Amino acid sequence: MLITRKVSYEIASFYQTVAKARGQETFDFFVSAFLPSQGWPQEIALDFVTKLRDLDNKMFKKYFTDIVRAAHGGS
Repeated sequence: MLITRKVSYEIASFYQTVAKARGQETFDFFVSAFLPSQGWPQEIALDFVTKLRDLDNKMFKKYFTDIVRAAHGGS
């Protein structure tokens, strides 16, 4: 759905902005607190943080949108 994609793009941009501003603190928070509280396995949380850190904005938006879509059964 178009709205979901736009919202996921905005969330992805927000996450990258926070990561650039706060650095390692952001990555530690995602891996140790936020993602585990959402039921994410450690391996997937680490992959998410790695991609957040390493991908450019366009590629991270695509990655994030894909995981949001997968989490919602591909809708």
